Amino acid sequence: MSIKTGLLSLAFLVTFSFVASAQEGLNIESVSIFKNKTAFFVKNGTVNAEKGSWLILGDTIPAALNGTFWLNSPDNDFELVKAYQKKIKTKKQAVVNGFPAILALNDGKQVTLHFEDTLFTGTILFMQVKAKKKPDVPNLEAPLFALKTKAGKTLVFTYNSINALVRLEFADDPEFIYDYTESKELPALQIDFKSNKAKQPLDMMYLSNGLAWKPDYKIELIEENKAKLSLRSTVLNEAEDIKTKKLNLVAGVPNFKYATGLSELINFLNILPGNNSNSFQNFAVTQNTFSNQSLYSNAPTNITTTTAAPTFSEATAMEDLYFYTLTDVVLKKGERAFFDIFTIEVPIEHIYEAVLSDNNISYALEYSFIKKDNPVIHTIKLTNNSTFTWTAGSALVLKNDKKQNAPISQDILGYTSQKDDISVKLTEAPDVSVRFLEKEITRTANKKSLNKGSYTYYNDLVSVEAEVTIHNYKNKAIRLDLKRAIIGELEKSDVDWQVAPRVQFGYTLNKKTDVCWEMKLKAGEKKVIKYSYSFYTSEHR
Repeated sequence: MSIKTGLLSLAFLVTFSFVASAQEGLNIESVSIFKNKTAFFVKNGTVNAEKGSWLILGDTIPAALNGTFWLNSPDNDFELVKAYQKKIKTKKQAVVNGFPAILALNDGKQVTLHFEDTLFTGTILFMQVKAKKKPDVPNLEAPLFALKTKAGKTLVFTYNSINALVRLEFADDPEFIYDYTESKELPALQIDFKSNKAKQPLDMMYLSNGLAWKPDYKIELIEENKAKLSLRSTVLNEAEDIKTKKLNLVAGVPNFKYATGLSELINFLNILPGNNSNSFQNFAVTQNTFSNQSLYSNAPTNITTTTAAPTFSEATAMEDLYFYTLTDVVLKKGERAFFDIFTIEVPIEHIYEAVLSDNNISYALEYSFIKKDNPVIHTIKLTNNSTFTWTAGSALVLKNDKKQNAPISQDILGYTSQKDDISVKLTEAPDVSVRFLEKEITRTANKKSLNKGSYTYYNDLVSVEAEVTIHNYKNKAIRLDLKRAIIGELEKSDVDWQVAPRVQFGYTLNKKTDVCWEMKLKAGEKKVIKYSYSFYTSEHR
């Protein structure tokens, strides 16, 4: 039989562990994922307690955060829970990877050594020191190798000579695989029970890093006053394999004040929390945003599908948190997945908004006036008449028109309680024009005076008239909200306005008031608003 170097360079590893898989016997009852990359696990089941103890080893020890790791014995049979480093021996097998190693492994067998210009045949005599105790790893290296020929001669070869072989020929099938024992220290979590029962019921719960979820909305404009709203979640798992009946995606602002590091029980074991993984970098989850802001700047890649067929079950409020519950979820560590939560129809209202710039109260002999164009922003107001609370997330707006999904915009849909409403920005509307001008009508110089030290400072009283021209060039009626913050004393408007005076602190000559005109404009309609106000200029000498 001819054995060539290419065959000997094969390398593989077969491992047989003395240790049973961690947390064997415990099932995940539920997992509740928060937006800040933490998740709360609830597990229960029956564990095998050997000699009154159950052991969890290595990276399968839960990376529980401080103050959240709880174990419970339903039979009240707990005695002690402790963590330590445990020396573990593991049986392994490996393949030889060179001529010297295969000669050493086949000690006593007949072989022919083929060199480039000669060959030698004989029985392998592997020269090694015989140990009193069998080593964990067999010695397959020696400085010298010997071959006993049929003529009774013993040929000795150096290690370098053996490496210069062209090939080997064995009379019988040689051995390629050898057994060895690997010893290493692993983190250990040991639960001791009072009794020696072989089966022990156990409950476990803890908060851990390494799981995150990101909500995304799709808003389809299906009618003028109706939209279809769909919520989908992306879940990233860098914590542990999950197979659970309940996966809760939690919206709200939880308070885990002291859960900033690993539990003191295990923080010396060099267990890595899940969120140290680089897989979270593109997920862009921030620590201080839970519900009222958009959480992610980049969509995650490597989206996978789960092996189960998860379904959305229910949405429930628990105190001030809101839970979207999915059932029958299987998601392995390192996977990401889409989960559809709900699709509902909601009423909407199209609103066009324009905000005029604040007025200027700096002292000037002549109040300036410039005719200005102001952008008009098209928004939609969605009313949450559903049975769900809407968490904050990015929103893609589409319109299915002429048998195609046309992209309209992407914006933020904020946290929206039931019966509340929220506005989402669509686009700037170039076919709705808003232009305004204002001019000084009268000025009473030095109307007020104030002595400061050896100087007297004066304020002029200025009266202003403003005119806003709105033109709807669309072929349909619209609602337009026109807003402005005005410094000074409001006088009159020929179109009704809503006023909201601001609270101001300290001494000031001028009030500041937010005003808003809400109006309906027919297709092609033009409307002019005229209003007036007065104000005191800034001080001058």
